[in-house]
Amino acid sequence: MLLLTYSLVGIDYDWNKWQEQCNPEERTQLELNKCAHQQFLLSDSELNDTYKFILRSLRPEQQQQLRAEQGLWLKTRDSKCRAQADDEAAGGSIWPMLYELCRASVTRHRTQELRDWKP
Repeated sequence: MLLLTYSLVGIDYDWNKWQEQCNPEERTQLELNKCAHQQFLLSDSELNDTYKFILRSLRPEQQQQLRAEQGLWLKTRDSKCRAQADDEAAGGSIWPMLYELCRASVTRHRTQELRDWKP
């Protein structure tokens, strides 16, 4: 299948899970792009919930440290995924899907980092 030939370099994305949820065999590329965006929104929501929960449990100086770290991470996430999608499919119809899948994967990874975060 064509979708599996694209690799998200450095991104550990669960293609099987994505295929199960988005059913790429029966969808147009536009629908796949939208489904990938939904995957990102779900992972972003989980990240925000995790971040808020952890932040509430920290002392003020630890909160400041985590806010700074999270701000740095946010500044780089989208630009790294843009560059990665450009490398794979610049100008192609699959570009939005690759971009959103990258953001979803990187965001899930960051959520796990937050769960493991130690000041």
